[in-house]
Amino acid sequence: DEGGFSDPFLIVRNGEGPEHYKDHMDKLQKNTVNPEFFFLSEIKATLPGDAKLTIECFDWDSVGHDLIGRTDIDLETRMFSEEWARLDPKPIEIRPLYHPSSHAPQGKLEMWLEIFTPEKAVSTAPVSLKPPEPDRMTLRLVIWNCINVVVPDKTYADLFCSASMEGSGAPQQTDVHYYSHPLSNPPAFNWRCVFHVEVFENMARNAKLKIAVWDKEFTGANDALGEALISLIPMYKEALLRKSRKTREERTVSIANQWVTFQHPSYPGERGKVMISMDMLPTKDHSEAQVGFGRSAPNDSPKLSKPKRPSLFLIRLKKAILWCNAHRKIVLAVVGAVLLIIILAILV
Repeated sequence: DEGGFSDPFLIVRNGEGPEHYKDHMDKLQKNTVNPEFFFLSEIKATLPGDAKLTIECFDWDSVGHDLIGRTDIDLETRMFSEEWARLDPKPIEIRPLYHPSSHAPQGKLEMWLEIFTPEKAVSTAPVSLKPPEPDRMTLRLVIWNCINVVVPDKTYADLFCSASMEGSGAPQQTDVHYYSHPLSNPPAFNWRCVFHVEVFENMARNAKLKIAVWDKEFTGANDALGEALISLIPMYKEALLRKSRKTREERTVSIANQWVTFQHPSYPGERGKVMISMDMLPTKDHSEAQVGFGRSAPNDSPKLSKPKRPSLFLIRLKKAILWCNAHRKIVLAVVGAVLLIIILAILV
């Protein structure tokens, strides 16, 4: 699908007829490359006879489903194997999914298989499957400042940044650095964003942080100047490894100040850099030692000072002077019209 994602579901078949076919479209997973199905599929088989069990993964589409890949299992080899029969519980298997058009696996299926007689199937309670509980983590992001920001057709710009994560609510924004200039007034924010996120076992969900840079417009939509996508999987892995350590400091994963390059899909090359730092820790630890959003209290870990910026009043005054200078004829016409009205009012 567009964007590289799919809407996968599974079909299980063994032999001919409806009782040997299970369509699990009700377990369809939307817009993912790492589906988590967690369901039990029961299907009848006649052995010896219907030896091949086929599990197919399809990408759902409104005009016809596309095969992603399949795996075949020889049930007779399993059933008549004394070694396999002695295994209890049966092992979890990681099976590659193949498509007829390729020799390379198109994914992997994690599963296990059991074969019961009709009598044992009736007396054996089905296994209840559910995904493992996610670990709840908190990401503390600090957006420090930007350099080399490209603003088309402008010398000065009113810049701000936004940060967002899938599954963590609406984007969070810094304050606005008005009338920023690469040399005389470089954009600085010293702004903290806090995201609460669920970290799942395969770490595929909520795994990207997006930081965008904007030029604020007072009429109409703000101008997007560029964005950067940051994979959080390395932080997730380290945070899960540390989550059982003794102290909060030991359970915290920190990334010190680093420059992140952002780009724009409509323009080639780099469009600027933003400096960030990040801490990830269990949400329970965050709750016991909270930090404020932006530069609000409690302001520590780290303590964020207000950036040195020119007075907003002086900025607006300078903008007004520049506007008047750029539109001198209009200003003179307006002033002349006002003076004329005053003179006429006095004469009358």
